[in-house]
Amino acid sequence: MSRITEAQTLAQLRAGIQIVNPDSDSASGTPVNVSLSEIHGGFHHLQWLQAIEGSLNALQSGGGAPADDFATGRKDVTTSAAILAADEEASRGVMLSALVTNSGTVFIGETNGVSASNGFPLEPGANMTLGVDNVNLIYAVTASGTETVAFLAV
Repeated sequence: MSRITEAQTLAQLRAGIQIVNPDSDSASGTPVNVSLSEIHGGFHHLQWLQAIEGSLNALQSGGGAPADDFATGRKDVTTSAAILAADEEASRGVMLSALVTNSGTVFIGETNGVSASNGFPLEPGANMTLGVDNVNLIYAVTASGTETVAFLAV
C-alpha cells in the first residue's frame, strides 16, 4: 500500500473521510481516524498546511501587494551625497538597482556623510535590498560624474 501525501490527508480530513493507517494490518483494512499531529510525532502539519492554503488563496484572489502599496523612482546621483527620495514609505523594504547604462559605481549609505571610501558599492547593473521603512533613509553618492539608481519601495 502506498502512503498518502499530506495534501491528500488534509483533503480527506476536511471531507471527514476515515483514513486507513498504512502501517496497520492491510489485510484487515480497518479504518482509523487520525490527525496529522499523530502521524508526524507532534508537529501540527494540519495547521501548517491550512496556513499555507490561506496564503495561497490570498495570492490567487489578488491579496498580494496591491498596486498602491509600492512606489518606484529614479535618482541621478552625483558627487554630493543625497537621499534617494524625499518620502516614500516601504513596509517591507527597498530594492535598489544601478542602471546597466551607468559607467561608474554608486555608493550607498545611511547618512549624508556617505562617500566612495565608506559607502556600499553598487556597480552598474547590480541590485541590493535594504530592510528600511522609507527611501529617505538611503543616501547615495558617486566618486565622479552622474549615475542613476532606480528604487522599488514595497
